[in-house]
Amino acid sequence: MKPIVVVAALALLVSLVSCKSGESTGQFCDRLLFQHFGVTVFHKPTLVPMKEVHLESGRLSGKELLVKGVILEMGKNGTYFVISDQTARLLVVLTELEDAGVALKNQRPRMVQIIGTVQSGKKGLPYLKASSMNILQTRRQS
Repeated sequence: MKPIVVVAALALLVSLVSCKSGESTGQFCDRLLFQHFGVTVFHKPTLVPMKEVHLESGRLSGKELLVKGVILEMGKNGTYFVISDQTARLLVVLTELEDAGVALKNQRPRMVQIIGTVQSGKKGLPYLKASSMNILQTRRQS
């Protein structure tokens, strides 16, 4: 067999085995591409200002979207952070991301892009449950 066929077969096998339960191969590929390069191929989430997330939380609830902002505050265990753009602040919950705490401590991100699902908190305030994170700028680079 040609080496390219073997590599492609191994890549397909790894992607199928590595998928989270209920996650398609396309979702898995998009998640990995977004983490490393900030792009998606199979799904195009919409970039939404954080002010719109707050004002339109009823309409956006349960929908997947993209937000971009500067980290203002980070939880000590790496399970959440608060990000801000020029319009508002937003809580981002990171419990769905594997090793998010380690990545946050090692890289000390300053600006990030997040793909996630809009959820409603205890007092009705929206938050984003992150499914993928792309670090745009670290504190060492600023």
